[in-house]
Amino acid sequence: MKLLVRAILLLSICCAAALAQRSHFYWLVDAGGNTAGGNTGFVAGLTGGGEIAIAKGFSAGPELGFIAPRTGRFWDNVVGLAALNGYYHIRPGRNIRFDPYVSSGYSVLFRSDRVDMFNYGGGLTYWVKPEVGFRGEFRDRVGGGMHLWSFRFGVSFTSLAP
Repeated sequence: MKLLVRAILLLSICCAAALAQRSHFYWLVDAGGNTAGGNTGFVAGLTGGGEIAIAKGFSAGPELGFIAPRTGRFWDNVVGLAALNGYYHIRPGRNIRFDPYVSSGYSVLFRSDRVDMFNYGGGLTYWVKPEVGFRGEFRDRVGGGMHLWSFRFGVSFTSLAP
């Protein structure tokens, strides 16, 4: 967790280098599966995060959320999910509508124990206004003998201040 805090502080200092690109925040609904030992179970969750623009096309940022299998009582099976990701935007810029990207980084599942994972994926943000966009992506997290994959859909927004 100390590494995550230090990385966020470093990225905050570097964000002025990418004024031609958007820094933004997002909320996503996760729906996918947990594949382990040849079996796949449905999972669902909610994730919030953000991207801080670093250099043309490159950004990084944290995510925090929860995810749970559909079996049993939902709240009894919820695990926390945190990540620190790097992004590459294929068409960077403030004035574009279609913003495709790829992503990878470090994830950790936590509750009473911890599972360290590597994640990768990609998606598209469609900016309907300069400060609001719809985001869809695929993300796979690999570690602890499992693939925790999901399709994620939600909203991205920049600062609404003038």
